[in-house]
Amino acid sequence: MTKTVKQAEVDLTAANAAYLEELRQDSERSEGSGAQERRREEHQQLLRDRIAQCERDLADAKSHQHQLMVSAFEAKYQRDWNDPASDEMKATWIAAWTAATASV
Repeated sequence: MTKTVKQAEVDLTAANAAYLEELRQDSERSEGSGAQERRREEHQQLLRDRIAQCERDLADAKSHQHQLMVSAFEAKYQRDWNDPASDEMKATWIAAWTAATASV
């Protein structure tokens, strides 16, 4: 199931905060052994991967939200669009569609 845009934004904010906190803590640590440094780098890579996943989830959520809006718009106005006598209405719907998609 697709996350909501709001939830995806919250997750991305949390992932960024966790990464920044790790970097802050790492800057306060003294240099460790090779194994310690490798573990630190692996941990930081996991946090960067989490950020990348959250960014993909956010993009997916926005795309899903946009598709829902498109579907709702098309379902509501398809009847008027198919009416051959409604060229004036087509212009109105095109203007409404352009305005709706410009804000997304």
